[in-house]
Amino acid sequence: MAHSLTSGMLAQTLAGSCRPIIFCEVDTAGGNVYMWNGYGNFSWNGQVWIGGGNLVDIGSVTEQNKVLATGCTLKLSGIDVALIAVALEDLQRYLPAKLWLGAIDDTFSLVNTPYQFLNGRVDTATIEQTGKTATITVSVESRLVAMRYPRSRRYTDLDQRLEHPNDGGFSFVDTIQDATINWHG
Repeated sequence: MAHSLTSGMLAQTLAGSCRPIIFCEVDTAGGNVYMWNGYGNFSWNGQVWIGGGNLVDIGSVTEQNKVLATGCTLKLSGIDVALIAVALEDLQRYLPAKLWLGAIDDTFSLVNTPYQFLNGRVDTATIEQTGKTATITVSVESRLVAMRYPRSRRYTDLDQRLEHPNDGGFSFVDTIQDATINWHG
């Protein structure tokens, strides 16, 4: 499926000095992480995005012309080994991850609205340790990946209380399955 860029993004792409930038938002148990592939902080969309510079690597993102779950990898290198436990504790499977492509002009101002090219979910995280630093690679899958797995939810009290412990809306389901109901007209 073809996507159209805004006129400002298209003009910047065709200009002789295009400066593309990528914004990455990953939801974690400890709160959202906002990073971009430049240096220093960058304010956009009501957030302050932390520059990852050359420590951030984003794998290729492919787009298909059919309904297919695709994804990419996000790699953050140079992390202090002492922070690995915190990072792994906060990263949780199935939490949202989003990527935007933007461009900056000669004054390092954002050109129009960045284009969101990935809206997925965190799948797996792996760690490679080298001395005092480590590299964390996070696999982000398209939201369509959920179609691969069967739904195992049931209309029972026990299943409902797994997600909402104080909800007794299904507490009488077991009793009505064998109930005899006499209708009087």
